[in-house]
Amino acid sequence: MGAARSSHAQHGVTGPEFTDLVKRARTRLGTLPVQGRYHRLPNRLEDSYIVERKTLGTGSSGPVLAAKRRHTAERYAVKKIFLEGDDARKVLASEVEIILSLDHPNVVRLFEVYESESALSLVMECMEGGTLYSRVSEVKVFPESDAVMTTLHMLRAVNYIHSEGIAHRDLKLENFMYDKSGSNFLKLIDFGFSKVFEKNNAMEESLGTVTYVAPEVVGKKYTRGSCDLWSMGVIVFILLGGYMPFAGKDDQAILRAVLRGKYRMHESRWGKVSREGRDFVERLLVVDPRRRMTAKEALAHTWISRAKSASDTALLPGLEVGQAFVRFAEASRFRQACMHMMAWSTFSVPHEERTRYRHTFLALDTTHRGVVKLNDLRAFLERGGALPEDDLALVMGAAERVESACCTGLRFADFIAVMMAPRLAANGDRVLHDAFARFDDSHRGWVTEGQIRETLGSKVSRAEIAETFQRMDINSDGRVSLKEFLSYVRDVPAGLVELRAIGSGVSGSTFAGSSDSPLPNLLGRSSLMRRAASRIACAGGCFTVSSRQSDFPQDVPKAAVRSS
Repeated sequence: MGAARSSHAQHGVTGPEFTDLVKRARTRLGTLPVQGRYHRLPNRLEDSYIVERKTLGTGSSGPVLAAKRRHTAERYAVKKIFLEGDDARKVLASEVEIILSLDHPNVVRLFEVYESESALSLVMECMEGGTLYSRVSEVKVFPESDAVMTTLHMLRAVNYIHSEGIAHRDLKLENFMYDKSGSNFLKLIDFGFSKVFEKNNAMEESLGTVTYVAPEVVGKKYTRGSCDLWSMGVIVFILLGGYMPFAGKDDQAILRAVLRGKYRMHESRWGKVSREGRDFVERLLVVDPRRRMTAKEALAHTWISRAKSASDTALLPGLEVGQAFVRFAEASRFRQACMHMMAWSTFSVPHEERTRYRHTFLALDTTHRGVVKLNDLRAFLERGGALPEDDLALVMGAAERVESACCTGLRFADFIAVMMAPRLAANGDRVLHDAFARFDDSHRGWVTEGQIRETLGSKVSRAEIAETFQRMDINSDGRVSLKEFLSYVRDVPAGLVELRAIGSGVSGSTFAGSSDSPLPNLLGRSSLMRRAASRIACAGGCFTVSSRQSDFPQDVPKAAVRSS
């Protein structure tokens, strides 16, 4: 299943570029999140997905097609990139490395990568709410309160990728999408022009979109992510003013205006914008990148402080968060690894539940770098006296153990994995079936010890895998079936596990003679923790697609792509 299967190295597009990208992605994110999502032949995209002819859009590397997972109604977006020459391979390897290593609520999620003889296919979440470009086309000018909240979403994504040493280099209205129809939650997409930057090395490629491009990019000498903040200034200018700051009869005229940094804030449009809002834009559209705000500085600007944080009703209760950390910390490494794999599945958790996960994570991520710090977790749990001191000490001890096991800090997928810990005992939950499917890459209904070992990599020791496999293999036939897997992970006798149908054909399970019984108490020794109610919901819902973009406002022309 994973990239480490050298026996299949001669197949597909595998080469030095792709072998190295997987290694670098592992360094950034950890072995398990990469190993479980990168597939080489004989595993094929078509084994697990039905790719439709419907085009959702076009990215910098090619068209994006609609797809659905076999036997379910889950919708995905598939970006299939064909290889043409060594240069194309290097560019593609860079894009895949970057998106494979990203993990943030405001960045589009990559679920799986498949190699074939001539292409790479990226399976991503299907963003059903349309682009920010389409939203601006509809409303023309954003109310300032909406503009500041929209800007906060974008800045979170930009600050995160910059903290990871990545410059996007093509920020524009079309490259931010809403996750769901009617939603206001934005995610950054399309990393085809992105690059991992080095601290003191200048980038020299002149690329991007002409109406958003920064002066230093035109001059072909820029460092770090300064160009992204100029593009952010252009985007916010459009949101508040309803027109492009830099215009001209052709590309050259536009670039001359960009190099001068000359633009006009028409009083008819900007008269109602606050002084802070105008100052925010002016401090981004600065020709000298050394004087331009960084993403971190932009997030600290007084205008951004107007953005309303998620209400408490949108967050997980502190009691539930604490319970999940303790349960996760007490699980075996194998069970923890299963939860980590589930965290990268789109249907492991219903959309409403995922929404609360991400709002809670963003509330905890006070540095906007995509990592939760223990001090911030403690402050969250102490809010309103939700936990007494003995319970708080218990939870923080568990959180320290969890954090120490995370090689790159407590990231979004790690947080989801922790929050899913109580779900292992949920009746009829599909999350474990998806975890089993990631081991069962041959779709045979059973897995071997070798398949589990390859998928988990070094996350779990060989000795623990061998011991765990022996416990799961109830009939000692050298294979672990779905039923045996569920029995072990849920810690119930296999005879009580009854497989049933989920969706349109995927095996599910329940316990014989049981109904929706509540989750057992987390720990008997904690009085307040015993009162914690587990909100376990069965995953469901399907993604639909918004495929059309309305015409752009006449005074905000659709940007032309310029690259070289």
